[in-house]
Amino acid sequence: MRRSAIQYILILGLLLLPSARLMGKSLELYYIAHDHYETTLTRILEQVRRNARYNTDRTVIFYLANGNSPVRMLVSPNDEQDYDFFIEMLNSQTSHNVYPEVDRLMIMDMLSEGRFIPTKGFDDYDSVVFNYYITPGFISMDFCDALIGRLYWDMDMQTLGKRKLEINIFHNPDIRVDENKLFGRKNLIEQFPYLVDSF
Repeated sequence: MRRSAIQYILILGLLLLPSARLMGKSLELYYIAHDHYETTLTRILEQVRRNARYNTDRTVIFYLANGNSPVRMLVSPNDEQDYDFFIEMLNSQTSHNVYPEVDRLMIMDMLSEGRFIPTKGFDDYDSVVFNYYITPGFISMDFCDALIGRLYWDMDMQTLGKRKLEINIFHNPDIRVDENKLFGRKNLIEQFPYLVDSF
């Protein structure tokens, strides 16, 4: 009897372990490199916003690459104007230019200086999630290294470890992506296990 009770507790603990990662405070970045599929992307962002707006444990940032003038917003209960502008920008044209150096510096500034979000760095969070929605051009121009890999290196993300950091790379469903060719010779993301999937 005692042995079965212990087994039950162990099984219950294993079942709850994945959800434990979702508990606590999270920082989530949704980076959009846009080339068509704006309707699908809008639907994804709307769902994320709906689930995060009133959740004080989630800090969610939407970021649209737009050449020298990227558009960013912080999801919050009072974000109507910012959200409407963001979605309008996303849907105003069929694609937006990506300048990875502009985006890298902007994201570092947003997350490091305490001006865009009230925290500095990642210490205040139990989990940090970077979601990159990329295009075929993003891949062919080696922007995975120029942006994703450089951010990983420049922001010392390797110190966060696999339990705290999650990196997801989403591509449109009409292309096949060779994961071995996402990052170039520099492979600045090193051996960190990132997820690659279609959106």
